[in-house]
Amino acid sequence: MSIAPLGLALIGAGRIGQLHARNIVRNPRTHLLCVLEQDKERAKSVAVRSLVPFEFVTVFAHGSCLFSDDIRAFNDYDTVSVQLIGPGGETCTILNSRRCSYGFEQRIEIFGSAGTIALENPRPTNVRWSTKEGEKRGPLYEFFPQRYASSYERLLDDFVSKARSDEPFSVTIHDGLRSLALAKAARRSADNRLPISMSAIS
Repeated sequence: MSIAPLGLALIGAGRIGQLHARNIVRNPRTHLLCVLEQDKERAKSVAVRSLVPFEFVTVFAHGSCLFSDDIRAFNDYDTVSVQLIGPGGETCTILNSRRCSYGFEQRIEIFGSAGTIALENPRPTNVRWSTKEGEKRGPLYEFFPQRYASSYERLLDDFVSKARSDEPFSVTIHDGLRSLALAKAARRSADNRLPISMSAIS
């Protein structure tokens, strides 16, 4: 007989609360129901992290150089697909290309048994016009500095605020190191055309 995971609420999302949140979402017998915290941004940060409540264990990447001689000269790839695999067989697919004719596109979608969460591309203007020929929208941002300008500002403000108040940072050194480890595994996988276990990445 299978036992349903125990739903838990987190009261407070400070230094200790964030540690509890990580333990809750990594335990297959528990799941995080809600976060009770006066600081809305801190609560949202903890809640968002719970959407992927595990560390990826295997990386499988395929890279090609389809159109850029400049990239080929650096022995790099201009087109890459990556599969990130979780401990329970969860799969995350990343598709990358160094060329997009209509702007800087980066979309995120999480698909699960209860529904889908999607994050669309922001645009310089949200105006949309419709005629008998169809609908038209404004273009995407040109490149990532424009696409993420407001994100960089908020992250810098958050860093300064947390440093002054001696509160835990929203983005930790663990987040940075884990990103570098996944990137290293993806490069090794693409070069060798083999899946790479994260336990083999130091």
